[in-house]
Amino acid sequence: MQQYKASELSILILRTKNDINGNPRALYVILAQGALVQVIDIGYEGSGALRHIGGNYKALGFGCACETIQIMPKEYRRLRKEYEDKTIEVV
Repeated sequence: MQQYKASELSILILRTKNDINGNPRALYVILAQGALVQVIDIGYEGSGALRHIGGNYKALGFGCACETIQIMPKEYRRLRKEYEDKTIEVV
């Protein structure tokens, strides 16, 4: 598990249209020095989904003003699959 200081990390939100059942599809994308290091499915948790980051995740700030970017459903699925097992820890 990679460790990072909160000051080294940035957060983006990637959204796509809701699934066929109306469930939201959005991801927190965690970047370290511009490189993608973790993807977290937001689901209905909102900022609570950040707890999936290990360590002192609260140092990232809840309710942060994150940039939101619209993506295609295909990209949403690819990112979830590619990064589902990657986790980081905030120290």
